[in-house]
Amino acid sequence: MTTFKHIRMKHTQGLMTHSMIFKLLIIFLVISCEKQSTHNSENSENSESILPNILLVIADDLGKDATPNYDEGESKPQMPTLRNLMSNGVTFDHLWTYSVCSPTRASILTGKLGHHTGVMEVEQDISLDEESLQDFLKSQTKGVYDTALIGKWHLSNTISDPNTMGIDYFSGIIGGGVSSYTNWNRVTNGQREATTTYTTTEFSNHAIQWIGQRTKPWFLWLAYNAPHTPFHLAPDHLHGQGNLSKEVAAIESDPLPYYFSAIEALDTELGRILESIPNGLDNTIVIFLGDNGTPGQVVQSPYRGKRAKGSIFQGGINVPMVISGAGVARKGEREDALILNRFIYHNRTNGRFRSFR
Repeated sequence: MTTFKHIRMKHTQGLMTHSMIFKLLIIFLVISCEKQSTHNSENSENSESILPNILLVIADDLGKDATPNYDEGESKPQMPTLRNLMSNGVTFDHLWTYSVCSPTRASILTGKLGHHTGVMEVEQDISLDEESLQDFLKSQTKGVYDTALIGKWHLSNTISDPNTMGIDYFSGIIGGGVSSYTNWNRVTNGQREATTTYTTTEFSNHAIQWIGQRTKPWFLWLAYNAPHTPFHLAPDHLHGQGNLSKEVAAIESDPLPYYFSAIEALDTELGRILESIPNGLDNTIVIFLGDNGTPGQVVQSPYRGKRAKGSIFQGGINVPMVISGAGVARKGEREDALILNRFIYHNRTNGRFRSFR
């Protein structure tokens, strides 16, 4: 039975996502531009070097119960990279998303609710007429930023669509996932090529290469498909889950350690990317979040299988988020405020983001 509470939850989850990331990035740009005008107004040629780089990392199907530093869940994967970001930034307790990935991604990309983008469920295509976050960012900074999306798209099926929507460089998968993490088709700027490199490693390799080639500020949307199904054992050197069997029966009987191995591999490879960034995070903002809750097969208490990914219960829509790096003065702190569009917009119009400073 649909209740008013459920209807209100559906509406609220959209509000909390639709412009949160979209405006959050611009907030940090405003902060940076204020510093620029104060310390460097006499030299406009240096403006590019002052604008921060932005790394937006999306983990696929990662709930709070599978993320360190949250109370939910009895067991946790080892994520030293994320823990370091938490220690040097802000951990959010009340980020709410859609219950599946495509609407969340569409909302981040456009700054709009799902019923405005037409993407309310998976396999619904986004309109190419929408203004993307990448185009908006470039227009607000007079084309200063290079932009890339590396990893999972899952907003349409045409391989040229990411580039059509203003993303300078796209390399990854167009659909919702892969049948094998080590045998899949990579699309790079409209060209398809088969590869056998582990997806998390491949995306990280391309991220490092792309970042290393930049000569001006950049915005990288890094959308790992991990730890999305199929559950599998990640390469041994990337995780600490031990010597697990690779047999299908073993994975199906106890998928949680395999799910954790993919999460730990993501964390390991993210650490490699952060280490490759020139000057570290001195001028780079990192935003890390999950796109929706944990899958029902591996969800942990207090959630249940039917109140996880794909549901509008808390286990499906309340996800982790961490912000760290340039411009974040609060270190090792938590933020329990709801992420509402009015809150973000109010701080943006005042030219600062008080919660982080």
